[in-house]
Amino acid sequence: MTFQPPSNYSPQNNTQPGFTQRPTGYEYGNTQSIDHHSMSMRDTNPLHAPWPMWCGATGYLGALGWSAWLVWRFIDTAPEDSNAFLWFPVILFSLLLIGLLLAIVFALKAQFWARWLLTVYTAIGVLMIIIGEMWIASLLGVLGSVFIWLPRNRGWFGFK
Repeated sequence: MTFQPPSNYSPQNNTQPGFTQRPTGYEYGNTQSIDHHSMSMRDTNPLHAPWPMWCGATGYLGALGWSAWLVWRFIDTAPEDSNAFLWFPVILFSLLLIGLLLAIVFALKAQFWARWLLTVYTAIGVLMIIIGEMWIASLLGVLGSVFIWLPRNRGWFGFK
């Protein structure tokens, strides 16, 4: 069996054997630049956010509420004579929940970096799925992440 060169191969154009010529006027890849306009927080009204953003924010707020309830239950079941070391994870987790709430607000105010931060929170939440009842918050976070990355939200974050 012998190798047959492509049908549009012409040895007189000094190309390597097996090279197929590109059609004229064709360019590989996406040649258009992506226009991104920075959205001002002051000029953005979160009430005008598209419905997928609101669904995503609702999913993240559900995850936040569930996680806050787990922290409250942890505090409620802690022994009375617990030392300060036991409170360190509670304070750290509470600060993370406050950061999550701020990220939700900033995403509704059309800040693109907040969408990435919420995605990082979702990834961490998926890794925390092994902790007892955290799977509910992880599921709500994944649902929220899917909604905030829908193509309909591109305009909300300043992309055309």
